[in-house]
Amino acid sequence: MLETDKAALKWARGHVGWQRQELVAGRAWSNTFKLKAVDGSNTYLKILPVGYGDEVSATAVIAQHFPDSLPEVIAHDIEHGYLLLRDHGGTALSSNMVSHTHRLLSFYASLQARAAKLPGLLAELPTCDVTRALSDLLFSLSPDRGSAPPGMAMATPLADFIGEAEAAYYWHALTAGSALIESQLALAKALPPTLAHGDLHVKNAAVLPNGGCVLYDWSATSSCSSTKTCSDKDHIASFYCVFDFINAFFCRLSTYIRITS
Repeated sequence: MLETDKAALKWARGHVGWQRQELVAGRAWSNTFKLKAVDGSNTYLKILPVGYGDEVSATAVIAQHFPDSLPEVIAHDIEHGYLLLRDHGGTALSSNMVSHTHRLLSFYASLQARAAKLPGLLAELPTCDVTRALSDLLFSLSPDRGSAPPGMAMATPLADFIGEAEAAYYWHALTAGSALIESQLALAKALPPTLAHGDLHVKNAAVLPNGGCVLYDWSATSSCSSTKTCSDKDHIASFYCVFDFINAFFCRLSTYIRITS
């Protein structure tokens, strides 16, 4: 076990009592341990590299504003990248069921509408300009990148983060659908800034026993607007914010059609 993991587990023991730990997710950018207590209850400890405390601070801030929509944050340490979460007790959604996807999008659209009324929350998050996210994203995915688009701050190829094969796949898919995507993103100019999860899919959500939903893994969250530009620090968030915005837009559109028809 890494010394950093040992230190994090020791820190967690100062906040919750647990009997044994299990590594449930080990990735280059984070490790997540499930901590099981004697009474059978679980807490989750996420450990991020030093200097990547943005997810920790963002999760804590968002959970403070929306305690019904995120797992409870028991404790956090921004400096060391520690995030301790209580088990939400929900049931995982299935990507094979359209109804689950629609439920997630409806919940997410509602959360975005609530967040748009909280400028204080949005001011504490990284920012991303959704109207130029596609052009910036295609540039960062391109195998022949050339010169950056005017005003673009990010310089790191996303292939370094997701791998060359996956970068090529997304570049071709997004290029093929760019006209449709741009037509929808243009509508963002009429919308207020709001919260973008950054990695929205059913595996990052669950249905609670009370019928509500909960979202977790806010590692690429941002404040999504049509007036701010992405910085190099925020470029990973821009990778997902295009999809987040389109999903939420079509969800709102389908809801509007259903209500007015």
